[in-house]
Amino acid sequence: MQRDKIISVITLACFFSVIFIPVGIVLACFFSNWSRKKKIIICASTGVLYIVLVGFLLMMEPSNNGKSGFYLPFGNGKGNVSIEEGSKRKSKNSEFYEKEEFEENDLEKLEQLEQTEQIKKEIKKQQKKIKSRDLGRAWFAILFFLIMLLLIIWQNFRAKKKRQFENPYVDTDLYRLPFHSGSKMPMVHFLRLRLQPEEVIYFATETNKKDDEGDLVVTNKRIVIYSATENVELPLEKVEAVYSVTTSVIKIVCANEKKYFAFMHETQTKYALAVIRWACKKIVQ
Repeated sequence: MQRDKIISVITLACFFSVIFIPVGIVLACFFSNWSRKKKIIICASTGVLYIVLVGFLLMMEPSNNGKSGFYLPFGNGKGNVSIEEGSKRKSKNSEFYEKEEFEENDLEKLEQLEQTEQIKKEIKKQQKKIKSRDLGRAWFAILFFLIMLLLIIWQNFRAKKKRQFENPYVDTDLYRLPFHSGSKMPMVHFLRLRLQPEEVIYFATETNKKDDEGDLVVTNKRIVIYSATENVELPLEKVEAVYSVTTSVIKIVCANEKKYFAFMHETQTKYALAVIRWACKKIVQ
């Protein structure tokens, strides 16, 4: 009973590990914000692990652990047949012994018949196990491909429904992160801000706070937050810290301990943070 429990636990662990590895690969490809290089490395290494695990399971067959193979007809192994036959040949004059000999032969034949029937039953059982095992493997492969197909269809359907955000002021693909001392900013087309002498716009994007939409602009001198309720202008010299609260909200802390929040699309957060920090470092230098 204890061995059956161990076998069932091993089988379930192997089954779920083989199922969740490809699911994790799909989720890592479609839902993570990793770079393309990191996705390729992780998916390739995980895929190799998956292939090795499947090969290991097919070789070890944990669902039939300790029960595979056929019983061979080697007899009962008593080892006293030749001795008895020799003694019977010496005493064939006795009719009583002849009857006894016939009875023993009949018993031996019955035992052999019973053994052959048991062997046939065991062979049939093993054949059924092999057939069920092959069917289980086929169903496992079909189930795996169905899960992968459903995930791909669902992801494509979700991607169509999800609106792809495009920054209306600047192409964020032109930014090369992380910034260094010789980094150059791309052209930003934001005409609402009146620039000061020698002022250059580094970054601009839309803000999407509910019922208070506006814009966020970063220049080489200040940060300007436009909204429906008020407009805020923050000189870079007074900015002490900037960090992300969520994937779509950044927090700006100034020297007077005032805090300002900017809500934007999640694809623009990393660029806004990088540009603000880089601009503040240039002011200090």
